[in-house]
Amino acid sequence: MPVLGVELPKEEILNTLGNVSSPLVVLSELVKNGVDANAKSVTIHINSSSNQIKLIDSGDGFSIEAIKEIGKAASSQKKRVTLTNEEGLMILGSKGLALFSIFSLGDSAKIKTKNKNDETYLIKWDKDNINPIYELIEDNNFTQGTEITISGISDHDMYLLNSDKELEKFKHISMINFKLNSNIPKITIVKDAEKVDLEVENIENMKNDFDASVQFDYNQKENILSFQYLVNDSRIKKEKIYIDLSKNIDRKAILEEEYLFKPWSLSFDDYLTGGLIDDESIMIPDFSGTWYVKSKQKTNDMKKFGHGIKLYVNNFALYNFLNVNNDWLQLTNISQRKKANSYKQHNVFGYLNFPNFNDLEEGLKISNERGGFIENINYHKFLGVIYDYVVYFVTNIDMAINPNNRGKAFEAFKKEQEGPEPEPGPEPGPEPGPEPGPEPGPEPGPEPGPEPGPKPGPEPGPKPGPESDRQDEPSEQDSSEEMLKVNNLEIMSGQQVYLKDPTIINHSLAIDKIVAQDKSDYSQGIDPVLPSF
Repeated sequence: MPVLGVELPKEEILNTLGNVSSPLVVLSELVKNGVDANAKSVTIHINSSSNQIKLIDSGDGFSIEAIKEIGKAASSQKKRVTLTNEEGLMILGSKGLALFSIFSLGDSAKIKTKNKNDETYLIKWDKDNINPIYELIEDNNFTQGTEITISGISDHDMYLLNSDKELEKFKHISMINFKLNSNIPKITIVKDAEKVDLEVENIENMKNDFDASVQFDYNQKENILSFQYLVNDSRIKKEKIYIDLSKNIDRKAILEEEYLFKPWSLSFDDYLTGGLIDDESIMIPDFSGTWYVKSKQKTNDMKKFGHGIKLYVNNFALYNFLNVNNDWLQLTNISQRKKANSYKQHNVFGYLNFPNFNDLEEGLKISNERGGFIENINYHKFLGVIYDYVVYFVTNIDMAINPNNRGKAFEAFKKEQEGPEPEPGPEPGPEPGPEPGPEPGPEPGPEPGPEPGPKPGPEPGPKPGPESDRQDEPSEQDSSEEMLKVNNLEIMSGQQVYLKDPTIINHSLAIDKIVAQDKSDYSQGIDPVLPSF
């Protein structure tokens, strides 16, 4: 049988074997190789009695050219030749080291594969003899695809793989449960001949059961972040907003302009390296995400689905972010130490995905153990965008619509737009009546008498001289009638009338009649108050 020479330096092989963070990571990398080969389904069989794992995919199988390249893992060209497989999914294999990582889990591997040319090959690989051998075989019962059997797995690794905690992570090893009608292949786990229940309701079918959701997308080429908040509250804009990160727009101003409320002061400086968002020389790849929040009673489907925000690269999870208790964005800490809000780890269900990630070109790098990202400057800029915009926005919007805050943020913004209230003027007096004359006339009673004539001036007239004809001076006979303008005046009991006209001070006036409105005043011996002159 032909022997394949391994051109990978021994140091790099040892480095690969030592860096794999978990047995599940090995299986995940092998699953991704099947996806790269256009597999529509992947099944993993765990055999506890024989300490063996078998992975079967329905992909294109290995061509003879691909088999001959196995030993040249370090120079794998998969991502340089093409970026997507035939299903349109981004090529997932990285560094061609997935097959080498098998030996961090087991002592030997056997690979049976049938390609599109109906050729079936058997590849045998042993940890002690690092050079694999292969042969062309006849197996008419074997269908197109690849079957990888890993043997010699330690008891400790088998114990870990059989644990419910580890098996639960397979539920979200890919984004198939986050997107309806996706072409992501289905993954099935069979443990000791029994299928493991990994079925959960797709989260898009549950979206109406959540309190709110947020969707965001970052476009590297345009350097624009889109953001959309969906909640059953008429005060919150439902349309997408677009933020040009190259313009250094004040995030508070964005909330005020787009959502019409006064945001709370909220800083993430203790989590971030400042100044990175404005530096366009530091590149971060396209990413998108959807988060759902449920603050009170979760449905059974939600509980089975599991909370937390998962991090994906090309639709497949990074291992460290599959842990349901990994609050990698410190959401609970933010709610407890900064501003109380609904977006705590156990209330949030969602993902963040890098859909077009090419790790040969990106400044953002996946760590060698495939568990997460290397925390370089690109990773810190990515965190800056998430905190300063996405987390800042959802926290403020959630607080603004919280009934406990009684709409104060909206009222504060409205008052600010209306400007300050005018300073109060002097106390208003009584409503003005007609413009008074130089001297007030008699206080009117309930029923006014005849309409008064012209108002007298301050002086009755010019002093007559000896040569005056005195034609304007009233005669002595009618002077009282002329001055008083009334002969009879009816007043109510208790009412007083003051006559201050100086021209009648010395007149003797006869009061002909006093009419009391209430006749009972007389019967009860009450004297009506006479007018004063």
